[in-house]
Amino acid sequence: MTNMIKQKLGITLFLTFILAGLQAEAAKIQTTDGRVIPATNIRFKKTTQEYIVTMANGTEIPVPKNRVKMVEVDKPAQFDRAASAVSTGALDQAIPMLEEIAQGFFMLSPWEGKTLDLLGYAYGRKGDTKKAADAYKKLLANVPPVEITTDMQRRVWNAFIAVNDNASLSQSVDAAIAKGGRENAAAAHIARADMAKVQGNKTDALLDYMRVVILYEQIKSLQPEALYKTAKCLEELRDPRAEDFRKRLLQDWPQSEWASKK
Repeated sequence: MTNMIKQKLGITLFLTFILAGLQAEAAKIQTTDGRVIPATNIRFKKTTQEYIVTMANGTEIPVPKNRVKMVEVDKPAQFDRAASAVSTGALDQAIPMLEEIAQGFFMLSPWEGKTLDLLGYAYGRKGDTKKAADAYKKLLANVPPVEITTDMQRRVWNAFIAVNDNASLSQSVDAAIAKGGRENAAAAHIARADMAKVQGNKTDALLDYMRVVILYEQIKSLQPEALYKTAKCLEELRDPRAEDFRKRLLQDWPQSEWASKK
């Protein structure tokens, strides 16, 4: 499989996950005391930290943020069009739409998170690593952790690594290791190792890669990458153990993309 085909496949898979299950639902707010308030429109008012809920009769009622447990709103009208534009590489067309959606759906789950994830991805594909990192910083600041998948989180970390933002990466990675699930914690160790390697700290990088291989062996989805990067790091350190990890990668994960890398 050529690199171009792999890249197109990766883009397609990414957008498939982004668009999966995105059926429009009626707007509503669930409060902390269990009430469900149906609405025709919901927006967040930053200055007063409250949601403005438009009822069916046109009446608007404010609901303080600290009294809101969950918000559900219809899918943004232009979301699918923007995602399609990203898929076809029409990034200059997609990015303004995504910026507009992100602004209009501020603090509205789950669309702000999905939009910022796609926006960061689009900026990254365009080569604007700073704006990609800025989009992902907004995602971490505004989106509830429960809505951030491991794949989303890894795109956040990769964006921080691309701009050498060690402070933001460390803060997010440390939180994932301390409070996240096993898969998220394993991915966090890889991200921390990637940053260490970028900064020339190969020994520190090796320790984190090996942690994933040894301590997170049951996280199968990350083992091929961890084995490959462990072997590569050992090779660069002129450590003969590199061949052992490479053999293990080829034996246990022969069909993985990492097994085909040199």
